[in-house]
Amino acid sequence: MVLGLTLGLAACGGDDGPPEGCDRWVDPGGDARANVQTMFEEAVDGDVLCFTPGTYEFDDGVTISDKADITIRGTGAEREDVLLNFAGMGTGNSGINASSMTNFTIANMRVVDAAANDVFITDSDFVTIRNVSAGWTDLRAPAEHGRYALYPVQSSHVIVEDSEAFGSVDAGIYVGQTDRCIVRNNVAHGNVAGIEIENSTNCEVHNNVARNNSAGILVFELPGLERQGSRTLVHHNEIVDNSEENFAPSDVGIIALVPPGIGLMILAANEVEAHDNTITGNVSTGVAVVSYVVPIALGAPVPDDAEYDFFPESIYLHDNTYSNNGQMPASAILLIPGSQDPPGSTVEDIVWDGMMREGMEAGDVLCIDDGGSYRMAVIDSDPTSTSDPPFAVQSTDRAPVTCTGMTIDPEF
Repeated sequence: MVLGLTLGLAACGGDDGPPEGCDRWVDPGGDARANVQTMFEEAVDGDVLCFTPGTYEFDDGVTISDKADITIRGTGAEREDVLLNFAGMGTGNSGINASSMTNFTIANMRVVDAAANDVFITDSDFVTIRNVSAGWTDLRAPAEHGRYALYPVQSSHVIVEDSEAFGSVDAGIYVGQTDRCIVRNNVAHGNVAGIEIENSTNCEVHNNVARNNSAGILVFELPGLERQGSRTLVHHNEIVDNSEENFAPSDVGIIALVPPGIGLMILAANEVEAHDNTITGNVSTGVAVVSYVVPIALGAPVPDDAEYDFFPESIYLHDNTYSNNGQMPASAILLIPGSQDPPGSTVEDIVWDGMMREGMEAGDVLCIDDGGSYRMAVIDSDPTSTSDPPFAVQSTDRAPVTCTGMTIDPEF
């Protein structure tokens, strides 16, 4: 406690003692970056590090690493009471950087306008992001927004809950190359992608709202990464009105190629179950299940990864509610012959590119339930096909994929 009081006095000149439950703390004012960095560096395992209410202006990011049982939190009644503003940063750095942490929590604050990512956590175990609002405001032009608002990667046992992410040029909430994650009770809006699970295992995404993004929720398996993903459960989410333009710069990667207006997109992923989601008002399509052939057709390079599996497998969609999807499809969707048949009609709620490994059957890739009034289409995406025009609608028959698929119960 003496250490906490010393830091509080030295950093801020206060004399009111530590906030309740805090071992070290900072107050607004002065050199926020220096004060916070000092608090992070002097913290010992088990400390609760606090920000008292107010605005903290940063000219660079702050870093904490190689510690255990650390909580960073704002002490305000609402998360907006503590604002960490990184708009004064230069280029390239993230706002809050945490690495090699064990039992690490960040909670109850708003973090905005970092040059790269707002909250970046890597190589850590048992991570919780709770009640954090992060994103980009109009202090930065859209082209200058960072990639990820909440960005835990290459970690394990990650929870992101009760939080908000907005304005990202990639994904608002991104969990990548991680084993065991839960993303729940969040709101993601105004991003290119609301929520993305990438090359991760045993992840559960539930009770979130993904609205007014370019794409709502992505489950991606990409080449060239250390971890291969599987076993993702997506349920009881509101995936609505994802109709915004894709404002990702071309140099941020494959996200720049995602057609706007897709609710749920599953790319080359294995063992994904999506149920009891409300998927409405997504202007291109409700759900897209595609192989990596599609990004290549849209301009992505052919992967230089001999171990990479281009094709999705064991995708199970059931008990979802679909409405008003495909009303104004993006140009990339309109290039598919037959996608609007007759012309001017809406695109189907579920679109599958029809690609699979040799020897597989349709039900090995995709199963959908036999109830509901949703519509689905299979696209012939095989670049070697001569029987149909490239990327034409091959079938709208649900029968080959009407089956009971794999249920996912992710371990945590």
